[in-house]
Amino acid sequence: MLYPEIYYKVEPYILSACDEMHSFGSAMPNKKAISAMSEKVYKQVIEAYPELRKYETESIDVKATRNGGLFRDFLDVLLIYELIGRRRF
Repeated sequence: MLYPEIYYKVEPYILSACDEMHSFGSAMPNKKAISAMSEKVYKQVIEAYPELRKYETESIDVKATRNGGLFRDFLDVLLIYELIGRRRF
């Protein structure tokens, strides 16, 4: 499956944040912890790829996004998807 280029730029930071979280425990993080992880990933990605800041303001309807832009929502989705994928049942 082919993903957009932005995914390949963001993925290593998502994986690193999840690896770090799992090294301290295997419990699923709460909403506050996920928000903190997302903020950390966002800062790292923007520092590494300042050109991605343009996605911060792009949105069909700013009120429809939770964190102020499609880019932050995109990071949240990827982060939660990775966390759920790592859960052991």
